[in-house]
Amino acid sequence: MNVAAALIPVEEYLETSYSPDCDYLDGALKGRNVGQQEHSRAQNNLAYRFTAKEDLWGIWSLTEQRIRTGAQRYRVADVCVVRSDAPWEPAITAPPLLCVEILSESDRIADLEDKIEEYLAMGVEMIWVIDPGHRRAWHVVPHNRQEPSDGILRVPGTEIAVPLAEVFAGLP
Repeated sequence: MNVAAALIPVEEYLETSYSPDCDYLDGALKGRNVGQQEHSRAQNNLAYRFTAKEDLWGIWSLTEQRIRTGAQRYRVADVCVVRSDAPWEPAITAPPLLCVEILSESDRIADLEDKIEEYLAMGVEMIWVIDPGHRRAWHVVPHNRQEPSDGILRVPGTEIAVPLAEVFAGLP
């Protein structure tokens, strides 16, 4: 769903708050599907887990963070993780360590694929796709997408490990 038909300058996008925040794609605003309890709960569970482990894992956890994926493109990740020595920026320009996308019932796979491709092209090391409605998740890296065989989401080369049971805790 497009929030605005008219193109807006990137500077205006960066100076404006939207509720919920929107992706910015070459001058057009693209709404995000949020607000469902399953989506919100999974996002809260992940953010809590990451925040509790920030010092141990050497990371910062951010929710609904704008990430510059191209010259005129900004995506808003449901949750992202950056290394604790990453620059502090209003909108992230360096590739995050991890981007997490949590599916809502009305999400379109084609839109998700576009977002994943942009994250990978900018150098994001790992993407997790979470489907709270079906209690499934996938690790996504270039040319590979798979469900964790042991029920634990991980970021290779780090201590980051989150059991799916914690992601889906409290969901009916």
